[in-house]
Amino acid sequence: MARVPADNLLDRATDPEYAAVSIAAVVGLLFSVAGIAAILLRAVFLLVVPAAGLVTSAVALRGIARSRGVLTGKGLALAGIALGAALLLLAGGARLLAWHRDARVLGRLQADTLDVVREIESGDYEGILRRMPVELHDMGPKVLASLRARFGPLLAGAGKVTERRLLSLRPQTLENGDLVAQARLLVACERRIVEITVTWWRARDADPAGPAWLLYNLGGEETFESVRKFGTAEGRTTPLSTSDPPPAPPDEAPAPEPAEAPQAPSPPPASPPVPTP
Repeated sequence: MARVPADNLLDRATDPEYAAVSIAAVVGLLFSVAGIAAILLRAVFLLVVPAAGLVTSAVALRGIARSRGVLTGKGLALAGIALGAALLLLAGGARLLAWHRDARVLGRLQADTLDVVREIESGDYEGILRRMPVELHDMGPKVLASLRARFGPLLAGAGKVTERRLLSLRPQTLENGDLVAQARLLVACERRIVEITVTWWRARDADPAGPAWLLYNLGGEETFESVRKFGTAEGRTTPLSTSDPPPAPPDEAPAPEPAEAPQAPSPPPASPPVPTP
């Protein structure tokens, strides 16, 4: 006759047919499997799903170990732990790589923006032209004349530059997949304070062998602080600014017309208007 345990419970270790599958183990595995969506959708907030699967599976594994054979599902719990941990590591690694890539892009854009500002200060407008889309190079004389007319008066008599400070740098993706990044810099001179806006553009299908970002827009204006501090000595009450529209990306650049004054082409229809100070 079979021996019955003193607590009147079946010994699940000797009678495995009566063992029940741990619900926590099943739920934990389901959470971990659902966590694949966090990787496919690249949604950070969905990382709570594999994290929940990892925690639930760990709790289930502990419960199974303490059940003395009443519960089964150790394999399910281990699978949930392994899958949840793998998904969290994969998502974390992907986010880290994306952060590193974005940091490199922002660092490069910041350095290029400072170079553009130095070229404006030194009057090296040919260097600025080389940063623009190659299709605009045929309009070189007109573009150079426009840049001199816009930035010459803005910096004339400003004196030596004493400070350059990046105020903001905001990349964004347009509806057509192109990328734009607008940078704002404060340039403090001995007798004038100017804010310069530099906008970069990168086509979705840009040539990997060419420049990653092309110069899309340039603008600038004197700050009101500069007018209060220096303008009254020159008899000015309003800030100096550039008001000409910028050159457009190559797809929309019209052919130059010799009989007319230099005109900058309009931006592409798919791109939202970039404000020019």
